[in-house]
Amino acid sequence: DDFLYFSIVFLKSAESVLVGKDGLPAKTASGEPAWGFFDENWKWQGNVLPHKNNNGDIFPESELKKAASKWVGMPLCRDHESSSVEGVRGIILDTHYDEKYKQVVGLCALDKVNYPTLARKVETGIIRYGSMGTAVERSICSTCGNIAKVATDYCEHVTMRTAHGEINVGLNPIEYSLVVTPAEPEAVLLKCIASLKKYEDDFQSAGIKNVDGVLGKLNIKQAEHLEKIMKTACGSD
Repeated sequence: DDFLYFSIVFLKSAESVLVGKDGLPAKTASGEPAWGFFDENWKWQGNVLPHKNNNGDIFPESELKKAASKWVGMPLCRDHESSSVEGVRGIILDTHYDEKYKQVVGLCALDKVNYPTLARKVETGIIRYGSMGTAVERSICSTCGNIAKVATDYCEHVTMRTAHGEINVGLNPIEYSLVVTPAEPEAVLLKCIASLKKYEDDFQSAGIKNVDGVLGKLNIKQAEHLEKIMKTACGSD
């Protein structure tokens, strides 16, 4: 196969703050159940602050659910170099919104023939972070509710970085990039699943047509378990 396939967390929603790393409901420091939601004016109501990335960007769950599928078919790039074919390293094959952890997960294919060094770094975990690229129709200040469509519309809370963050609404995905330092600290590679691709014919014979889509939805334990089953059923060669 000419590609390295891997699943990776694209970005987490504002509401992901309500879920612990174990997938169970989160609690506050005082032990109370964490709660929070956006009202009709995009004002956050809750006893915890919404999740934001290192750039102060906040992505409502409802917006991510609408935008997730739009990343499919977009380029996999190097350091957000999407304006030229020289920066493209592969393609995004599938995405889905993970309800349990409230995040977007994608399945990507990296061209390992033309970029073997990069593929090896991803495969060995040297490069394990990603960063999504998207256009935003408008951003809303989490402090005063100011709506900005261009940079000159920003309020002082945003320009002076005193707001908790910017709530991004109306997402139009552009690309996804492999990076060393991501804006989303939890945008980590979940699983290199190139080894399962060798069973594609067996999957299709079993009636599974969208093999890439199915593999992209596997978590680490599921992928490892499936690989053991396939080795037993089909042989390890």
